Amino acid sequence: MEVAAFLTDFGLAKSVSTGSKLTRTGVALGTVEYMSPEQARGDSSALTPATDTWAVGILLYEAVAGRVPFEGETSAHVVLRILQREAVPIRRFAPGVPEAVERVVQVSLAKRLAGRYPDGAALRDDLDRVLEGKAPVARAPRRSRAAVAAGLALAAAGIAGAVWGAWPRGGGAAARSPLSPPGPSAAPAPRAPLARADALADRARALRSLDPIEGARLLGEALALEPARHAWRLERGLLLWAVELPGEAREEWGRVPAGAPESGAARFLLSLEAFFGLRPEEARPALEAFSADPGRHGRIARAALAALEGRWEESRREARDETGWEAALLRAYVESGDPAGDPKAALRDYDVGLSDGVPFAWALNGRGLARKRLRDLAGALADFEAALRLRPDFPEAVLNRGLARLRLGDPERAKADFDEALRLRPGYPEGYTARAEAREALGDLRGAVEDHTAALQGRPDLPTALLGRGNCRLRLGDLPGAMDDFGELARLDPGDPMPCNNRGMLRQRMGDLAGAIEDYTEAIRRAPGDPLALNNRGMVRRNLGDTAAAERDFEAAIRSNPSYATPHANLGFLLVDRGDFAGAAERLRTVLRLAPGDPRAEQVRGLLARCERELRSR
Repeated sequence: MEVAAFLTDFGLAKSVSTGSKLTRTGVALGTVEYMSPEQARGDSSALTPATDTWAVGILLYEAVAGRVPFEGETSAHVVLRILQREAVPIRRFAPGVPEAVERVVQVSLAKRLAGRYPDGAALRDDLDRVLEGKAPVARAPRRSRAAVAAGLALAAAGIAGAVWGAWPRGGGAAARSPLSPPGPSAAPAPRAPLARADALADRARALRSLDPIEGARLLGEALALEPARHAWRLERGLLLWAVELPGEAREEWGRVPAGAPESGAARFLLSLEAFFGLRPEEARPALEAFSADPGRHGRIARAALAALEGRWEESRREARDETGWEAALLRAYVESGDPAGDPKAALRDYDVGLSDGVPFAWALNGRGLARKRLRDLAGALADFEAALRLRPDFPEAVLNRGLARLRLGDPERAKADFDEALRLRPGYPEGYTARAEAREALGDLRGAVEDHTAALQGRPDLPTALLGRGNCRLRLGDLPGAMDDFGELARLDPGDPMPCNNRGMLRQRMGDLAGAIEDYTEAIRRAPGDPLALNNRGMVRRNLGDTAAAERDFEAAIRSNPSYATPHANLGFLLVDRGDFAGAAERLRTVLRLAPGDPRAEQVRGLLARCERELRSR
């Protein structure tokens, strides 16, 4: 009997020893580098003609740049990069390429289906326009890195990002911040004309957006001359908050006497600072005190309270028609915090909130994250750098700048940023996972494992660190270690099928076929119809001699995702062994239709020719 090769599909692994780009695991008979994000997620319900325009975009990129945009030593890394990273702009590798061509490729490679060419006709029309010297109709999506598990923590940091260290002070313990007003024990300032204090305040306002640190200092001088000008205290507190000195801002607002007309505004600012500073237990009672107010403060307070509880639509309704930087930044917070939020709306509201003249470092950091979600890495990098000009020791902005640099293909400078973030905040888990990614990009896999391990010492349940360490261990050949990491991931997220698929693949490689079936079955329980797990389980069952169960699994995988070529091929091979040459030929023809250009298609053609000879001889 002629021996036929069977394809298996592990979802996240590719041969390290051969370096081959051929299908090994978890890949439709095409290579994993050509998978769209929805295919990489195994989301068969999301497959549309736009999925094909992604593949064309990959081909265009490779034809022009001489390389595919998403590469890796294993399929695990390729899939992660497809899901989590943006393609480096094509003109970085081919500077002479017209901008219009780059735009067509960018639209083809939009992560979200809604941002991609809807079908081949739309892509063809834009290509025709480019060939005619016209601009393409589609707008290029702004570039950003995809959301990593560590981004959950960073999204919150992007809204507030408060740094709780003191402003660098000179001298001994008694030295004060250059922004601090004279203390109560200071000698009273000599009386001066009111005009002098007003002039200082006017100069401070002129510097509000250009140099808030100097503006805060000047307002401190003005208040030393006119301590009853509490409106200046409100303004000075805003500038201190803008440069990431929330403690000093709260201290300034706290100096407004209870009976002063500005006391309500001071208390409101205190409640907002606690809200944006991500201190919900402190913010909640302060906001509740304003929630019964029928006016503007009440509506903003109710919107903030709803946001604290994840009632996003209610928060949107309350803040929808409000003006002012407070409402704009609150709406940006909602769009950034809501998993279904609109990053374009967040960006618009950040623009409005920052246009009021107070350049909050935490809001610039948040706007950078919104730009990142919209694929505008250059704009995101500019925002992170603007935040750091205001406050150089802002660890979240340092970290985010490093991540932007990493996505832009500069791992060395990114690692320097991650080193700095860890210096500013020792034990920073997200800093360790980010530096691990940079080390991996630089080829230092053992250093990456060390950093992921350090992150897990601070956050044992950090998914990014577990996934990253598991993948690095896999590349280093530490299969038991990788299996432990994927197993812990499976335990932490009982709804995610991918860790079960990964662990099943490792067990299969280690010869534990019963354990592999157990993991693939659990993946199918978590995600009924998961085509990767069905195909993989079918292969293990076939290897164990249970061909009837294997056939059922292959057929179920095909029903779940008819365009997934691998189970068609595996079912065809099984039918050849059974002598059902007609059924096998039908499956093999389907494979060639779905993946005609794959290097393994030649093997499929050879087996199909054998089936046709057998059928003719009858």
